[in-house]
Amino acid sequence: MATHQGLLNRDNGERRPFVLTRSHFAGSQRYAAIWTGDNTADWPYLLASFQECLNANLLGIVFCGADVAGFFNNPTEELYQRWYQAGAWLPFFRAHSNKDTSRREPYLMSEETQNIVRNAIRTRYRHIPQWYTLFYEHTRFGDPIIRPLFYQYPEDTNVYSIDNQILVGRDILVRPITEPGVEFVDIYFPGGETEVWIPMTSNDVQRGTGWASVNISNQAVRNQYRRHQNVGISFLVDPILLQKRWRCCQKKSSEGEHSRDGE
Repeated sequence: MATHQGLLNRDNGERRPFVLTRSHFAGSQRYAAIWTGDNTADWPYLLASFQECLNANLLGIVFCGADVAGFFNNPTEELYQRWYQAGAWLPFFRAHSNKDTSRREPYLMSEETQNIVRNAIRTRYRHIPQWYTLFYEHTRFGDPIIRPLFYQYPEDTNVYSIDNQILVGRDILVRPITEPGVEFVDIYFPGGETEVWIPMTSNDVQRGTGWASVNISNQAVRNQYRRHQNVGISFLVDPILLQKRWRCCQKKSSEGEHSRDGE
């Protein structure tokens, strides 16, 4: 609280303060973002970062994230890739590590990992309007920014124990990859027959009728956008338009790489 006020005083109230804290209490969300503390570069900690931030969001502390790729120890290349892809879907997105770990700036990694991290960051920036709108709606109405499935679908008892999927707002379903070496993951699609979930990077449209085994690649986590078949819904991020833009960006990125190779 004192730090927040001090920054306001320093800038004569002309700039919005940003304060990040690990130690917090009831009411801290009015003054600071939080992160989940000194984690370890291991797969269970990647999953735990989503579980912890879901809990924090339900308690009203919504600006939450974790140290991407782990604070202690050195991540494998696969874990490094997956953590950037997953971390881009938490409200607070930051890489951070202990001074005794290996250097891990993305530009020091393999070309494949650089491309994966670049795409994860681009995905984050494409959704900036969504994040800003959700933060605004939280200040007005109190809804969490990231939500467990049971928050939006309380009548569906099948979702009560699911804590490895999140909803960003009510219209984006995210299933982070928190296991090594997997080619398929089981995803629960809620909402019933009248809701469909559209992915950004493929044509694998799913109805909201429950569990489905979904093929994944190393290029992205699985995120899908909700559409209702019978009722018109105004989307902050239109899934069809976003899918077209993603493919356009992929084409331009590929053309740019070929141009550089030619030079």
